[in-house]
Order: sequence, then C-alpha cells, then structure tokens
Amino acid sequence: MAKAALELYSIRELMQKDVLKSLEQTKKAGYDGVEFAGFYDMPAKQIKSKLDELNLKVCGSHTSLDLIEANMEEVFTYNNIICNKNIVVPFLAENLRKDIAGWENTAKKFNEIGKKCADNGFIFAYHNHTFEFETFNGITGYQVLIDNINPKYVKLQPDLGWVFYAGEDVNNFLEKYSTQIMNIHVKQFKQLGSHDATEVHKGMVDYPPIISKCIALGIEWFIIEQEGFDIPMLESIEENCIELKKMF
Repeated sequence: MAKAALELYSIRELMQKDVLKSLEQTKKAGYDGVEFAGFYDMPAKQIKSKLDELNLKVCGSHTSLDLIEANMEEVFTYNNIICNKNIVVPFLAENLRKDIAGWENTAKKFNEIGKKCADNGFIFAYHNHTFEFETFNGITGYQVLIDNINPKYVKLQPDLGWVFYAGEDVNNFLEKYSTQIMNIHVKQFKQLGSHDATEVHKGMVDYPPIISKCIALGIEWFIIEQEGFDIPMLESIEENCIELKKMF
C-alpha cells in the first residue's frame, strides 16, 4: 500500500525551532511518515515517544557520508531507537564524483558502508540530484555508480524531480533501476532552467502516471520534498500530501 511521507528538510526552519511541534504539524497535514534530515540535538527517545504518540512512521534518515564514516555506531544506535532502518546519503562532495575513478571509488566506499549497515539490520541507499547524470566518455556518473555497487548492500532513493530536471526519461529510469529502488522522492519544479519549487501537482513533472508506475513496481513510500514556497509552508505541505494521495 502506497504511503506519503514528508522529508523534514522541507520544513527545516520549523524543525530548528521545535522538532516535536514540527512532527505534530506534519501529522496534522496528513502524512503517514517522515524522513529525517538531522535531529537538531533532540534525544532519540523523545523523538520516538512523539512518533509513537502521533502514529508517524520513519521511512528514512538523510545522513551525511562524513557523519556515517566518523560516527557509524552512534548513527546506528540513534536510528535503532527511533525505529528507522533506512540510512540515506543525500549528497556527494565534488571530489568524490569529479571523474569515473571518483565514482568507482565512491561505489567501493558505499559497498563497504552498505555491508556494515546490513550486518546491523539497516538498509543503505543513495539519493540523487542532477550532477549524477553528467557524462564521462559517454557514460553517466550514475551508471558508473550502478555498475560498481553491490545491489545486495546499496540501494537507490531516486529523486524523480531531479531525474526529470536532468533530462532523463523517468519511465525508462524506473524500469532500468526498479529492482534497486528503496523508496521515492517526489519533488516538483515550476520550469526547466529554474530551481524554483512548487507543489507536486503544479509543476513540469506529470506525476500521476509516474506514481502509478512506481506503485505497480511495488514501491511503498513516496516522500515529498519541497525547497521554497509561494504559499505558507504548512499550507504547502498539506496541499502536497492531499494531491499526492490522490495519485495513489
């Protein structure tokens, strides 16, 4: 059954002020779950208590590669407490992706981390932007990554807004990588050439058939992420949830 989650980076200003109230507002907006992008020094047990109270599930945590490498056991401990099993690297520094060798080395690093995550009961995944689709001798960095990761230990969290923005065919992308997808980010842009964001049903990506295809592929979680608002933030996240669920 398809479920809607909010990437809490979307409301990071609210999270910085009050994490627990932000979770309440997310639930009020209609979401089934959340994906974290930092915990703002909030103890894990307090977050878990609020999640239980609200009946909000955690479908992932965006965690920097540096943090994972430096404090892996702490990352595991915190995420175990909040009952999150999906650890996602949301970005790569330029030195890790500047050429084919960089992508190959990153894949090796991911395989090692992914194995440790699996050994501790977690799923490890990578979240794309657009730089992944830059080509090197006719092959994209993303494909180099895919060709070198161990699918047993490294999964994908496609951001379909960025996939479309990069000029990729979203349907072909989904078919090509379907067996490696963990969950989906749903991001919408007003138009190509601009990073101006908008609600899921208003922009350039025709999401209803894409969401239907994802559901047919067995994907369960669809995660709204919006960076920038023309209407009040809480109105926007509620509108996004309503419109996304109409597509299920």
